[in-house]
Amino acid sequence: MSLVDFAHENGLLVTRSLARDEQKEAGQFMTPPSIALAMAKRACVGIDRKVVHLLDPAAGAGILAAAALEELLSRGTGFSQIVITLFESDGRFLSSLERLASRMRRAGTRSDVRVNVSIRIEDFLLSEFTFDRPAFDLVIANPPYFKLRKSDPRSTRHSYAVHGQPNIYGLFMAACAALLTKGGRWCFITPRSWTNGTYFALARRHMLAHLRIDAIHTFESRREHFTEDEVLQEAMITWATSHPVPSNSIILSTSAGTSDLAAAPLRSLPICEVIAADPQSVISLPSAHQIAVPISFTS
Repeated sequence: MSLVDFAHENGLLVTRSLARDEQKEAGQFMTPPSIALAMAKRACVGIDRKVVHLLDPAAGAGILAAAALEELLSRGTGFSQIVITLFESDGRFLSSLERLASRMRRAGTRSDVRVNVSIRIEDFLLSEFTFDRPAFDLVIANPPYFKLRKSDPRSTRHSYAVHGQPNIYGLFMAACAALLTKGGRWCFITPRSWTNGTYFALARRHMLAHLRIDAIHTFESRREHFTEDEVLQEAMITWATSHPVPSNSIILSTSAGTSDLAAAPLRSLPICEVIAADPQSVISLPSAHQIAVPISFTS
């Protein structure tokens, strides 16, 4: 069994034990394997350091870290060590993460790569990591989605990204944008709501001050991405690079859900047609009929 399938099965065991309201309140929605693999495939492009530091700030059962590790090991580009840091605030995932960590280490041994895994059962947004120096070469995440009060400790700690009523996923995105080493890769799957509106304006400005957005994938269906959890959200995946050489274009793609994800056609658009050059930094997402020109998705 692959690391991704192992993490997925263990994650479902936990989430299926939760009442629907409890799952929604915690924002615990597991990333499907096909989405995890697609996220990791592009997120790992260009990572060629001997020692790679990987962070998942909202790990759940660890499927995204598992996908990233499998992708890195499959590339065989001379890694000597991969250091994985997993944050998860829900202690019910601890035993699953510990079992996954053991498998990760064995997978590294088979590829002659030392894999170190650190599991932290605590709230990432309240940890010392969020104001530490940049230390990660790759951040990959499916953060929880729910609104916070402005008086919540997580909101006050990350007030640089708060305007109006914050949603917790925007704070994860913003906090992680500043934690990457130069050229580090950043990949999140989230709702689309952060791309426009004043509530997310400060978060967008903070992210864009640290990142260049490389690619965006949108899901047209509100049901066909997190199928096992019946999530009714318009979702998107965003890939970005920290402090890179400037680029004039962004790769865009769209699919109905997971079944047509791998075959999604791609298009490159000028950044000026996607990100507004004003203080709001609104991001305009294309509709499906606008994505029609196949290009490479591997660079």
